[in-house]
Amino acid sequence: MARDRSQRSVPCPNCGELIPARALACRECGSDAETGWSDETYLDGLDLPDTEGYEAFLESELGIAAPGARGRSRKRLVRNTLLIILALSISGALVFLLFLMRIL
Repeated sequence: MARDRSQRSVPCPNCGELIPARALACRECGSDAETGWSDETYLDGLDLPDTEGYEAFLESELGIAAPGARGRSRKRLVRNTLLIILALSISGALVFLLFLMRIL
């Protein structure tokens, strides 16, 4: 049975203690929306990397074109589509020729 997403635990933005995702306050430090916990600071305790330079990271580390740079991927898509159409055409022609050979 799948668990409801609202039951997941997240770190408290103030002290890092795991708390239920929909908790109104931290059991450990007592932090809540009035004492500095808000939607803006919700993921501050996770030490996530900055999003600046993400495209460069994708390109250098993973060899993936940035989401905005679609030139090469579009060319690949067109090329692969044309190759599939060509392969289907050739296989269709071969099936047709085999069909004609049986008739004659």
